[in-house]
Amino acid sequence: MIRSQVGFVVASLFAPFLASVGHAQTMEEAARRLHRMGARHVLVKGGHLEGKATDIFFDGSRIERLSSPRIPTTNLHGTGCVLSAAMTAFVALGLPLYDAIVRAKDFVTEAIRTGLRLGKGAGPVNAGKITLH
Repeated sequence: MIRSQVGFVVASLFAPFLASVGHAQTMEEAARRLHRMGARHVLVKGGHLEGKATDIFFDGSRIERLSSPRIPTTNLHGTGCVLSAAMTAFVALGLPLYDAIVRAKDFVTEAIRTGLRLGKGAGPVNAGKITLH
């Protein structure tokens, strides 16, 4: 757990994109390295990589691969924010962290599938009409 200078827990999950981790050769290696640096739980995001949209979860003892189909779209604006908000919401609803991450990933996949084509360029994902339950 990451604590503030006054001892409050400010994060129990660190969720970077693989590219932001540095020199790690694999997502699993990145997750283990971040855990050794102090993150209690790590979710290395790989949605920008080729193939399935696969993320890696590591809690210090187990590695879980979370894969979902890649949806061919450019409407991907907001995926990180929506994932973070959905994970937070599912934890607030009482789900254990890993289950909240799985549900949030499904939520984001649906938000991408129903993404909004607005204006020119990349549009936003559509998180507005998806229920949490």
